[in-house]
Amino acid sequence: MSQTNLIDLKNLNLEDLTALLCGLGKEKFRARQIMRWIYTRGVTSFAEMTDLSKALREDLSQRAFISNWQPEVTEQSVDGTKKYLFPSNRPKSSIRCAPRPKTGR
Repeated sequence: MSQTNLIDLKNLNLEDLTALLCGLGKEKFRARQIMRWIYTRGVTSFAEMTDLSKALREDLSQRAFISNWQPEVTEQSVDGTKKYLFPSNRPKSSIRCAPRPKTGR
């Protein structure tokens, strides 16, 4: 399957990724797990997601990919929180991301 027929996971929000994974018979928590790999650890390959089963990684690589695009805008607030604005393939839309810092965990 060519990459043009694959889904770019960076074009999905958490809800869309959860729906995709549930449609494949996978657990809901896998969506957050994959989002952490992409946005916290910065991976662009399913092979790097070592806490996912090999079967799931292979299944995802046949249906999706992770683009290596960079944010159009990065803002940092006074408390250190960073906000990102990413381009989207959808007309007149973009993806906003503001990762929450780990505190008290």
